[in-house]
Amino acid sequence: MDFFLKDNLCTKKKLPIYLFLIGTISSLVLHLLLLALGKPPHEGILETYSTPLFLFAGLILFISTFSISKLESPLYRPKILRLYIVLISLTLLYIFGEEISWGQRIFGWESFGTFEDLNFQNETNIHNFFNPIFKYIYPTIGISGFIITFLLWFFPKKSNSFYSQLLIPHPCLFYIVFILAASSFKGQSEIFEALLAIFAFLYSIRVFMCLKFPNNN
Repeated sequence: MDFFLKDNLCTKKKLPIYLFLIGTISSLVLHLLLLALGKPPHEGILETYSTPLFLFAGLILFISTFSISKLESPLYRPKILRLYIVLISLTLLYIFGEEISWGQRIFGWESFGTFEDLNFQNETNIHNFFNPIFKYIYPTIGISGFIITFLLWFFPKKSNSFYSQLLIPHPCLFYIVFILAASSFKGQSEIFEALLAIFAFLYSIRVFMCLKFPNNN
C-alpha cells in the first residue's frame, strides 16, 4: 500500500490518502449516478460544476511555481521545472476556455462567421469543429493515458528523476485514471469530462503541496 499511499516528495504524509479517497469516491459516485439516472444531459449541471475545476487546477499550478525556490535538491533546474508546470497550467486554462466557449456561455453572445457556419454547436470554440471524431479521440486519450501512466508507475526507469516524480501523476490517483479510461469508450461523455476535471484538480493540488511543503531530506 505504500506504493499508492506514500509520497516521498511531500512532508504532508496524509496527502496521498486524501487524494486517493477523493478521486476514488468521486469516480464511484459519478458512475453510480450514471447507472441510476442514465446519461447526464449535455451542458447540464454536471458540466456546470465540473468545468471550473480546470480553471482552479491551472491557477493552482501557476501559483505553485512561486514555491520552487523552497526546493534544496541539486537534481533539478528551477527554470526548466517552472517551464514544465507553466505549460501544464496553460493547457488546463485553455481547456477551461474551450469549455466555456471563451466566455460565450457566460455572456451569451451570438456565434459569427466560421463558428456559426461550421461549428457543430454554433459556439466560439475550436473543439466543437471536430464533434464527429470525438468517439475516437476520447478513447485514444483515455486508454493511452492509462497505459502510459501504468508503465511509468510499475516499470520506472532506474534513475527516477525529480521531474518525473513530481510531474507524473502519483499512484494514489490510480483508480480515477482507470475509471477515466473505462468511461472514455462512450466517446463524447459528460462523465469522462467531469472525471478529467476532477483528476486535473487533484493533480494540481498534489504538485502545489509537494512544492509548498517539500521533503528536502
